Amino acid sequence: MDAGSRSPVGHALAIGVTVNVASLTGEQPFVVPAMLQDAGIRSLLIVPIGGGADGLFGTVGVYSRTAGQFGAEDEAFLSACTHVVAEAVQRQKNETVLQVTARQQSALAEIAGRFRREPVDQPIRACNVIAHALETEYAAYLEIDRSGEFAVVVDAATWLGGPGARVPLNGTQAAYTIETAGPVVIADLATETRFNARPYFEKYGLRSEISVPVRGHSGILGVIKVATHTRRDFNADAVPCLQALADLVAEGLERRKTHRELAASRERYRNVFEGAAEVMVTITPTGRILTLNQAFERITGWPIREWIGRDFIDLIPEDDRERSVTHFADALRDGRGAASTRVFTADGGTRDIEGSWVVATTDGRVDEIFGFGRDVTERLRIEQARARLADELSLILDSVAEGIYRFDANGNCSMINRAAVDMLGGVRPYFPRAARSGRRR
Repeated sequence: MDAGSRSPVGHALAIGVTVNVASLTGEQPFVVPAMLQDAGIRSLLIVPIGGGADGLFGTVGVYSRTAGQFGAEDEAFLSACTHVVAEAVQRQKNETVLQVTARQQSALAEIAGRFRREPVDQPIRACNVIAHALETEYAAYLEIDRSGEFAVVVDAATWLGGPGARVPLNGTQAAYTIETAGPVVIADLATETRFNARPYFEKYGLRSEISVPVRGHSGILGVIKVATHTRRDFNADAVPCLQALADLVAEGLERRKTHRELAASRERYRNVFEGAAEVMVTITPTGRILTLNQAFERITGWPIREWIGRDFIDLIPEDDRERSVTHFADALRDGRGAASTRVFTADGGTRDIEGSWVVATTDGRVDEIFGFGRDVTERLRIEQARARLADELSLILDSVAEGIYRFDANGNCSMINRAAVDMLGGVRPYFPRAARSGRRR
């Protein structure tokens, strides 16, 4: 704007000094507004307000219908008035900044506190707090789906289709935010050229937006954006505040994901632990029992609660204790080891258990020892019965006078008694493989 088209106030702001005109009837470096002419104004005194880093932001002026009305004392007085006004305005700005900062810090504290309590609707609550902190009408969290081509609306943002709506990312502000991995500020959606923002401007009447990425450990999880119906130049604190809030959201989401994965892992472990046919036990390095699964109760008949907190060695008969202690010490030294012993049952008997120890450590320190054992009582009983039967059969075969021998389907001698060996004068010439594959007495 050239000097000839400026008003007196515009001229004072443009030159940055006091404008004192004794008579408006002559030629002036500004245009006298019609309302001053109509009011019969003949002289005026206008002093700019402000300066310094913030620049000029207004004027204080006095007007008179008398020419030559204002002198040096009037200028000094009005200048003093402008200083008072400037200080009041600056004080109000500082108070506003403090209020905004306090509101933003309160929002950060509120979101952090809520996320520590792990609410189910974290992002929705966070968006509500964000909108309040930044004094915007809208806030939304868009989560990138697995395809990477859509974002899912997590909160109840009707301006984006409502919760669960899938918003295409291609060519949008969200996609641009993800691509640049930084904040994106739009003063006016109607004139934005970096991406297609007109749908939001035309359909929902939005004018200004900020979006920031929500960064997780594995990459960008989504985008948080705020929007207003009116054009707005967001202050310098708005972006850092929104990014800090987004970082809190990311931290909360990552923590919730970890908790869910941990809970799922624990559930899987519990299903395996409780459903296993083998006895599974967790004990301390000193031998105190921490956990037992249902197989222990099923095999021994002891209630699990009766043995939690007790020493595992109390389950083992005296004759097997020294060997069990040695196996346990070997496992602590080597990180794993075999375990084979008998254990007492609730009815006063014993069961044979065969298994192993596995030691869990952290930074070389033993945390827990996991024990796994299967009941081999019946297997050992059958093996012992089979051995006894074999011995009895051997005695019978060796006690008869007739020679007895047996060939398998491959023509190998698998059994021959003493009488047959004596009759044949030895076994090898007739049954060359009997010594390797058969029974020789």
